[in-house]
Amino acid sequence: MKTAVKPNIYDYNSLPGFLKALYKYRKSTEEGFSYEVWAGEMGIRSRSYLRYLVLGEKPPTHSVIPALIKGLQLNEDELTYMNILVNFQLATTDSMRTLYLREIYKRCTRNLQETTIQDISAFFSDPLVPQLFTYLSFADSPSNLESWAQDFRSSIERIQNALKCLIWQKLVIGEVKEDGSTIYRTENDFFRIPSSPDNQHVRSFHAEGLRQAQEAVRGPTENRKLYSTFIALSADQFQKAQELIQDFNSQLLAIFNEKSITGKKVYRLNQQLLSVSEVIKG
Repeated sequence: MKTAVKPNIYDYNSLPGFLKALYKYRKSTEEGFSYEVWAGEMGIRSRSYLRYLVLGEKPPTHSVIPALIKGLQLNEDELTYMNILVNFQLATTDSMRTLYLREIYKRCTRNLQETTIQDISAFFSDPLVPQLFTYLSFADSPSNLESWAQDFRSSIERIQNALKCLIWQKLVIGEVKEDGSTIYRTENDFFRIPSSPDNQHVRSFHAEGLRQAQEAVRGPTENRKLYSTFIALSADQFQKAQELIQDFNSQLLAIFNEKSITGKKVYRLNQQLLSVSEVIKG
């Protein structure tokens, strides 16, 4: 049986999400724990209000913050992050929500655990390898190869080869259960490729992404969304645009850094920033 792990507030980008996970954790580890017990610990008079707060059906009030501080037993930095989550939930304008969302992103990305890929050629030997890595980073991903093959519309042999590659690079570990079956999970949730734009395998990886995009264009519209824009940039602005794209990618990882994959699809986001003209001379 898998041991319950106490939720880390930095793994959540909303206060209700964290409170819900914490309630579930304490419910599974403490006999007799309930909303009534929890409300009593924090000095909240209404257990119904606490339940609505956990489910996100009612917003927190500033008067309840001291009770949450008392009951959640967070350190100073965690309390700061909790206040950011509260302010984000209470924000009434888009500009304020954007402001607090940036703070949430900064703190989430600071705590993201990444694995730097050492053998790029092996990792990109098959597009399925990085896709399978993402798939196995979720705690509730299926544990049998047949499900993996079905989810990725792939053969069992190809799945096995991708898994061998991940295990060989020590990116995935196997945990043997009491019934003899094995659950495979990634060591960390995310991976990072060292900057090497001229690497042949990196170029092949991006070329495969373009091929997948071309194939998706011919597929069902509900499986893809295409965006395109044209902008004029100087050399300095071109560098700035790259930084903004990297920042945007990190924000996506932070905002959608959830622990469940059930009911979802794995998407690939391709981004190309390329010139379509020569330098314009006025």
